[in-house]
Amino acid sequence: MAHSELPPELLFLIARYFNSVQAIAPSLVCRVWYHAFCTVIWHTVSMNMWQKRSLQMMTWHADHIRKLLCLLPTREPEYLGIPYSRLTRLVLRCTGNVIDAVTWDLLIQLVKRNVRLEELTIYSKNSDVPLVLWESLASLPCLHSVTLSDCTMDQENFSQFWKGCKGVQRLYLSRLKIRSMDGVDVLPNVERLHLDYTVPLALLRLCPNVRSISWISSDGRPSNILLDELAVLLNEGLFPRLDGLHPFQANDIHLASCLTAMRQMKELELDMGIETLSLKALPKHFCTLERLQISHFYDVPGEFVAAVMASCPLLTDFSVFGVKASKMMAGPPWVCLKITTLRLWISTTDSNEDAIRKQSCAIFERLSKLTQLRCLDLRNPFAPKESTQGLDLRLESGLGQLASLTRLVTIDFSSTIQNMSAADVAWMRRTWRNVEATGHCNSLGSLKAQPDA
Repeated sequence: MAHSELPPELLFLIARYFNSVQAIAPSLVCRVWYHAFCTVIWHTVSMNMWQKRSLQMMTWHADHIRKLLCLLPTREPEYLGIPYSRLTRLVLRCTGNVIDAVTWDLLIQLVKRNVRLEELTIYSKNSDVPLVLWESLASLPCLHSVTLSDCTMDQENFSQFWKGCKGVQRLYLSRLKIRSMDGVDVLPNVERLHLDYTVPLALLRLCPNVRSISWISSDGRPSNILLDELAVLLNEGLFPRLDGLHPFQANDIHLASCLTAMRQMKELELDMGIETLSLKALPKHFCTLERLQISHFYDVPGEFVAAVMASCPLLTDFSVFGVKASKMMAGPPWVCLKITTLRLWISTTDSNEDAIRKQSCAIFERLSKLTQLRCLDLRNPFAPKESTQGLDLRLESGLGQLASLTRLVTIDFSSTIQNMSAADVAWMRRTWRNVEATGHCNSLGSLKAQPDA
């Protein structure tokens, strides 16, 4: 089939797999191909691109641009006047310098014209954002995500901003100075809320249907105050749909009180270890837990990890580090058969090779039951470069049991030196033809198993 005979619909599907640089060459084949790949080339435009491309060229391709990044103030405001009409994401990053009225007028018209806008990000750097910009948000029916940072707002400005977010599902608020929140209504559609210590906690009551709350670390302050307030509100019967929590440096007592008050839990992401009280509070959510990530800075009791694997049937994403293989071998069978991503550093502290092989074989037997796995990460980011304390990835240690992982896309064991033979590597490449394997073998050097030709 000649290139000119390819249907346009197929070309548009093919173009989605190219980045903006790769798409340049096929766009030069013919006019039809240019139209298909031009959308990829011009999908994202930022300020530094304006210096390289003429105003006329930008105007010609305005319909292809979907994402626009603006650094304000700009010496070339005429680029803001280009008739963009199909933007889905707009990022406004202010430097703190004075922005003239002409630039603000162009930005306001830009926002009003792009009714398909889905995501809006504003880093105002305490610039005086005009009231009209906040009012223009009400004209964006598709807007579902808003990020606002470094902004000072009086009661009128905040009220208009809040009205404009009526249909928003995700709010990301940080470094704000809100002088008054009087007279604002609740936002029933907000499901994901990200905030830091500068945001008044009274704002939580304005998002009654929130499903996930994240604490943003602006200056390293922990999220204990947020968790305390959240626990009080949960005990009052608020947030019946809340099932995701992403605290920052939470104290064990505060985290445990919040876990106890929550009705259900689907997502929990911790940037620190999980301690005694929280370990006791979390099991009540095992039947609904889908995603659990615990920072790799802290060791986690092996008994707890084994309990998670044996008690969470809906788990799809699990990340934990510093688990002893001897603890993982014991306990009931794993029931998390839906898991697709597993980041699990399992250490074998025994220096006896036979014991290491036995432990590895037992772990591989359990892993072989997780047939939905797509990503298996066995590396330890903090292990010495020549560490040999991980699992023994050899056929004689039971590696062949993992042949059942037919959906696997990535396996990473790059933090340990493996004594794999050529036969072991050949088996890996033969069994997982579409898998990217990353690791290091002391006899074969670096291993990068890519799909066979």
